[in-house]
Amino acid sequence: MSRTTQQPASYFSQLEQFFFAKEAPYGMALMRIGVSSAMLWTHIVRFPYAREIYSTDGAIAQLSMTFGQGNYVPELGGTAAVALYTILICACIGSIIGWQTRICLALSCLLYTYFSMLDALSTITKYSVIASHLLLLASLADSGAIWSVDAWLKGNPKRNPFPSQPSRITPTSYVWPARLTQLFIGIIYLGAACTKLHTPAFFNGDQLKYWMLTQMNHGHPLGDYLSMHPALVVISCYIAVIWEIMFIFTVFTKGWRIPMLLIGAAFHIGTTLMLGLVTFPLVMISGYLAFLKTSDVQWMAQQYRYVKRRYFRNVSIALPQLGLSSWQPALAHYSLLLFSCVIVVATSAGVQAENWMDPYKKRGPNGPLQLQPMPMDKVAELFKQEEPLREIDRIFSFRLGTLEVSEIIIDPRTEFTQGDLLVAQVSLTPPHGDMFLECVLVDADGDLLHQEYYITPRDTNLVTFRLNMCETLLPGNYAMVLRANAKEVQRQPFTLKPGVCKVPQ
Repeated sequence: MSRTTQQPASYFSQLEQFFFAKEAPYGMALMRIGVSSAMLWTHIVRFPYAREIYSTDGAIAQLSMTFGQGNYVPELGGTAAVALYTILICACIGSIIGWQTRICLALSCLLYTYFSMLDALSTITKYSVIASHLLLLASLADSGAIWSVDAWLKGNPKRNPFPSQPSRITPTSYVWPARLTQLFIGIIYLGAACTKLHTPAFFNGDQLKYWMLTQMNHGHPLGDYLSMHPALVVISCYIAVIWEIMFIFTVFTKGWRIPMLLIGAAFHIGTTLMLGLVTFPLVMISGYLAFLKTSDVQWMAQQYRYVKRRYFRNVSIALPQLGLSSWQPALAHYSLLLFSCVIVVATSAGVQAENWMDPYKKRGPNGPLQLQPMPMDKVAELFKQEEPLREIDRIFSFRLGTLEVSEIIIDPRTEFTQGDLLVAQVSLTPPHGDMFLECVLVDADGDLLHQEYYITPRDTNLVTFRLNMCETLLPGNYAMVLRANAKEVQRQPFTLKPGVCKVPQ
């Protein structure tokens, strides 16, 4: 009876400890700095175009208009939009340095969500949605308690301790905002895995393969190379889905937390190298910082001190003494007022800077820019009759092999042995229409020995032909010829060596 009554209490106490334990907010402070830094970069890049994409002076594309729901958020004039965008940049800087941290994080979240809703064409993306939630959760946490101007203004030097110092002198707070952040990231991965499970084009590698061939985001050093090895792409897709499903169930366990985070960081760095993504990996890796415990940060600080003592003992950096210690009480007392003044001055400077850039050349030598007629040769090029696509342009690759993983050849070869099962695989380039594909086996003299055909519908991008290389084929040189709509498009020569034909029992 006692065990029955104590067990629910034990679960409740564990749940309470999970959400309401007190720790030093190292992880949330690092996440605050990381996410705000990533967002600051995107805001600075878009600032010269703020009038064009966020105001009535330009071309607003509200997200709600895409669904025929009218305007969900108000649309402002050019000067007001530029002023608000300048405040957003200031709020990001304030979040990084930790000055009026909660206000800056709340402003960043609110204004970034507002501008994202105004621009459904480029601003609102996966990372903008995730980043706005991370900023909201960081504003709920006591992320400005350490490593911040706010902590320095408290007048207590122990509020910015080196992490390897004893935790008893470090400010602590409830961990529930960090737990919500961790659950949020885990649910993102679980939802992404569920979506991929209903997407066959992901598991056969088509989505990633054709994405890696483009420069849609930024340049990437590995995308072109890996797209030529579809088996590696397919294996990576399966590993990614398994990891996404396991993440939320293993990251809270002691032995799996660090490995799962390291795998995730490697996964997101891989998207930069293969797909050219930049901001999205930075946002997700910054979110990982919320998983760091006090002991993790203290261990890293101890390793830093060890390396410094061993290898950089004679290296010292002399920071300039600004003499602000005597002003600290006054700065702390008037911090909010000074912050407000800085925002006003910075906003005025931002509006004046945008006015000086004059994106529409209102003060140019010929007045505001005028729409110019399109050159007639360009008009003729746009309206000319579309050139028919050649059959060879519809073929992405034609490969021969023997082994398949998830219907993808993993051992492309040009030499076979009698008894092997030759697999000829055609990968088509989407979009393509319905096609009539023929795979023809010819000998060295060009005589036809075997022929197979397949009517390929427009929604199929992978076609496989199989041929048993039995003893009826003599060793020698052969070729597999691919024909599309009765036209030869590719020819793959291969050599057949002597061997023993496997007879089915």
